[in-house]
Amino acid sequence: MVASHNITYSEYERSIDKQVQVEEAREEDYRKAKQLASEAGAE
Repeated sequence: MVASHNITYSEYERSIDKQVQVEEAREEDYRKAKQLASEAGAE
């Protein structure tokens, strides 16, 4: 968690705002990875 989102798990656990930020970032990372995978598979 610290390496990828610069937040400790205890901070994540205590703050709903931080949870939302982390989950939005995870969703964006997932979308990017899915896009890259589909582009790589199309070649």
